[in-house]
Amino acid sequence: MFHIVIFESTNELEVVPEMWVKKNTCLWPPYKRDEIVKAVISQEPPGALWVPYKVRTILSKALNAGKSGNERTAISECE
Repeated sequence: MFHIVIFESTNELEVVPEMWVKKNTCLWPPYKRDEIVKAVISQEPPGALWVPYKVRTILSKALNAGKSGNERTAISECE
């Protein structure tokens, strides 16, 4: 399961694994963009150094991102 969330402080939209979001807070990895994409697709569990951000969930959906290996496919499946 994935969520599409909007980060309240920046108004940015992201696709994130369900396990990253708890009660309007998203734990975000301290990685570079390519590593973040891999973490999302593999649904990496949050680590101790991940930063919490306030978010609004706008959509929750089961996706096939792990099998496709393609972030664009995961996002298009949410539309």
